[in-house]
Amino acid sequence: ATLPVDRSYCSHKFAKAAFKYEIALSVHESRCVWINGPFRGGQHDLTIFRSALVDKIQPGKKAIADRGYQTSNVEERSKLSLPDRVDSKQLNN
Repeated sequence: ATLPVDRSYCSHKFAKAAFKYEIALSVHESRCVWINGPFRGGQHDLTIFRSALVDKIQPGKKAIADRGYQTSNVEERSKLSLPDRVDSKQLNN
C-alpha cells in the first residue's frame, strides 16, 4: 500500500520532499554562526526566520537574505539586508 503524501514536507520550488535549514555565516570570519532546523520543505523562509533568528540579531546588525525574507514588519526589515528589485539575471547581460 502507498502511504499518503504530506505536501507540507514538499518543496514548492522543486516539487519534491525536502527539509530546510537556516544557516548564517559571518561575513567577517570564515565560520558558521547559526544553524536552525530541520524544517518542513514547504515552510516559508520568513516563518523560519521568525522562529528564532530574528531575536538573535543584535541591534545595529543585519543579516543578508534573499527575497524570500521580504516583510512589511519594520523591526524585522531593520535586521535584514535584502536585494534590490532588479533581477540578478539582468545584471549578467
